[in-house]
Amino acid sequence: MRPVNAKLQRNISFGLFLAINFLFSIKYFGRYTAYYFPLAMGLTAVYTAIWHFSPVFSKLGIFSRYFQLFAIGGLIIASSFVFQRLPQDSINVDRWSVIVSFWDSFFRGEYVYFAKSHLGNLPGPMPVYFIIALPFYLIGEIGYLTLLGPVAFLAVLRYEKWDVGVQNASLVLILCSTFFAWEVAARSALFLNSSLVLFAIVYFLENAAKKGNRGLFISALLIGLCMSTRNVYVIPFLVAMLFALRRRLISTLEFLIIGIAAFAVFAATFIPFVVGHFDEFLVMNPFIIQGTQLIPFSYVLIFVAAGFVAGVLAKSSSDVYFYSGLILFATVVSHFYYKFVSGEAGINELLLANVADISYFVLSAPFLLYRSFRSDVGEPEISTAYREL
Repeated sequence: MRPVNAKLQRNISFGLFLAINFLFSIKYFGRYTAYYFPLAMGLTAVYTAIWHFSPVFSKLGIFSRYFQLFAIGGLIIASSFVFQRLPQDSINVDRWSVIVSFWDSFFRGEYVYFAKSHLGNLPGPMPVYFIIALPFYLIGEIGYLTLLGPVAFLAVLRYEKWDVGVQNASLVLILCSTFFAWEVAARSALFLNSSLVLFAIVYFLENAAKKGNRGLFISALLIGLCMSTRNVYVIPFLVAMLFALRRRLISTLEFLIIGIAAFAVFAATFIPFVVGHFDEFLVMNPFIIQGTQLIPFSYVLIFVAAGFVAGVLAKSSSDVYFYSGLILFATVVSHFYYKFVSGEAGINELLLANVADISYFVLSAPFLLYRSFRSDVGEPEISTAYREL
């Protein structure tokens, strides 16, 4: 098996990004208009044009420097209007309610993973997912958490000092995406969660290349915290860490230290919610809940193995982002496949009804969009100096 060349990686990544938007367009536009298919195709053409002509965004003079501020400000104003006109409990999605019920239970002194949303669902995410959402729970509108997604993604590009035109084009694509419009309406934070994971990996690989111990310590902290959102993120972190080990960016000892430290941070995030409720934790916890929501455990093992293979196969950091997005996307495809082969629904029901959850495709979107724009020119050389134990 050979690594996919850079140009093909970018094309595949953007193609999958388009596919996510297309699925959301078909499903949700189809509820309001008979012309949902040409509308979805039209949006696909617009997204492709923005991607292809992204250099134009860096030639807008002084406007390009203030574009991001205007865009984020416009997003906040428009979303505030949506939040007022579309109450949280008016849609058949309970991500906001899972957060509310979690913190309601916590402040009543009850075990949080027995809490149920207004639709009767248990809280599947890990503790840091809820900790990030706490300020928005306190102000009474979870939707503002969603708006941090584009900001977090943009922060990754600015951290790496990407061309301002690419930054602006990426921001436009996010804000115009049908999946992000759905996230705003549903008060979902999947794009934010994955953008934070993306940042943690970018930071880790940069500091592994620099061989800075302080940077690797912070990386372990970030990895542990991000792992305490959703367990599926073990896959991109596995790819990144095995790549760094395989390409001699970190030694075996550093690999083990980072892994142990990240696990310690991950475990520590459970302490405030498990103390006094350990017996209940053994009965119900996010590992049990997440293990029954998406795919069977046997499928999970397959994708963890795929992450292992990808980490060994990756030859550059760009490969890490490509394989991470690809495997996360494939994980959700397997969710649809499992629902189909188990006889729960046909193709139409899977795509248009709520038998399978297309929102999980958003988990891969930041990685796919990032790889779509990432230039391989100037890819840092991999050090051949191996730091012995």
